[in-house]
Amino acid sequence: PRFNGYVFKIRNKSKKNSYFLDIRKLNLGLPNTALLSQIDHAQILPKKKGPSVTFLRVVSKASSQYRKINLPFDLVESKSK
Repeated sequence: PRFNGYVFKIRNKSKKNSYFLDIRKLNLGLPNTALLSQIDHAQILPKKKGPSVTFLRVVSKASSQYRKINLPFDLVESKSK
């Protein structure tokens, strides 16, 4: 009753772009109620290029609401020749 646990499935549906998820900057509400977070793959690759799905696990205070999550991600630059 003192904590909430959430599991989010994050999927890259792009056919070209890779994304990097930075969970160090994750916020769950204002003020931030997230206590612990873990992700399987920080970089999510395009379909058919590698892991395009990852799971994010968050442990937070009991007053948290999963609808107020802010997950920062960046587009990974592709190296063109």
